[in-house]
Amino acid sequence: MISYNFKQNKAAHITAMTVAISLHLGLFFWLTKPSKPIPLEQSITVTMVAPSSEKEVKKIATINLKQNFIKSHSQEKTNEVAKVEKVKKLEKAEVAKKDSKEFKTSGQVDKNATEKTSARSDPVFNAAYLQNPAPYYPSAAKRKGEQGKVMLRVRVTKSGTAASVEVVQSSGHKSLDESAVKAVEDWRFVPAYFGLEAVEATVLVPIEFKLN
Repeated sequence: MISYNFKQNKAAHITAMTVAISLHLGLFFWLTKPSKPIPLEQSITVTMVAPSSEKEVKKIATINLKQNFIKSHSQEKTNEVAKVEKVKKLEKAEVAKKDSKEFKTSGQVDKNATEKTSARSDPVFNAAYLQNPAPYYPSAAKRKGEQGKVMLRVRVTKSGTAASVEVVQSSGHKSLDESAVKAVEDWRFVPAYFGLEAVEATVLVPIEFKLN
């Protein structure tokens, strides 16, 4: 007959459980324990450069000085060229302005004027502001029904007066010609100009007598 010792088996169970718990706790703490850092091998490469000799230092300094001089000289030359160009432009502008003043004309420009003679202008007699009166129509010529066109050559002075009046083409009636000459002798003219200077010149003046 087999007998069972309950007290002895109970102690054995407790011991086994204690050992098992201790093992589990030990394993847990071992697994959760932080690991120590593992050092890695490092390699540092150092390049040794030999110090420059005094000759090389002077050579580098000389090259730098040359480069700086060339750069500075080039900038100065550029600035000088810009100044010269500016002066030339100003001189051209002054010459053009001067030429413009010298060749300014007054009155009517000659229709046959060329580039060389464009500063020349003929005398003007028909400008409205001169207010030159029309010649008197003789009463006897009106009664007779005389009509015609007179062409006069007038020598105009620098001051704009008629120095002489000459009949170039008659109207065919003496009284009409004389009336035209007498009227034009008292007319005012814009004198001829050469550049800015007034000069004497001749101009043809047509006078027409016509009855309505």
